[in-house]
Amino acid sequence: MSTKIRVVLPIALIGLLLLAACGESTPTPEPTERPLMSFDFEEACRRGSIDRAPAYEPEAGSGKIHPMVLFKRDTADDSYLDLSPDSFELPIPWMVDYGGDYGTVELVVCMTGIESTLAEDCAYEDDDSGEEYTLHVYETTYEVKVYAAHSGEELGTTTVKAEFETCPMFHMFSDKEEDSYVYPPVSPVQEFLQQYVEP
Repeated sequence: MSTKIRVVLPIALIGLLLLAACGESTPTPEPTERPLMSFDFEEACRRGSIDRAPAYEPEAGSGKIHPMVLFKRDTADDSYLDLSPDSFELPIPWMVDYGGDYGTVELVVCMTGIESTLAEDCAYEDDDSGEEYTLHVYETTYEVKVYAAHSGEELGTTTVKAEFETCPMFHMFSDKEEDSYVYPPVSPVQEFLQQYVEP
């Protein structure tokens, strides 16, 4: 009988120790929220909002800049492409560049192609192989909309026409024939955005 007691007591004690250990476990820390990235703001172009973005509160005449991100979608595309200051040369303080702090972005600008017309078939030849390639260049009318990132409110809209001037000097082809869309002109876009970015 005494042998049975010696066996039962250690097992009971082990169970109690395990329960105590479970009760004293360190709580799992909350995961760190990742920083906002440029692609997070595409939701605004689809009439969504970005809760983590700061509110847009314009102060006329204050000289304060309200940072923005810029997206472009051509008529043949389903998704928006985020543009950097290098690819669309608006004033540098206006746009947050790759590697910048997207947590400061207050505005989202969406340029959406609504009508395209073939302007020119540009012919190219590979110097080494002699193969010929064709780039179909389209003029496009873009609808430009400005949204407050945090609320998703549409603040203003306009249209700009991207007109063909000349064939690109070079183009990186993946296929023998490809389409290309002329970029919207910077000046009318900048003039329109001034009232929102730097009121």
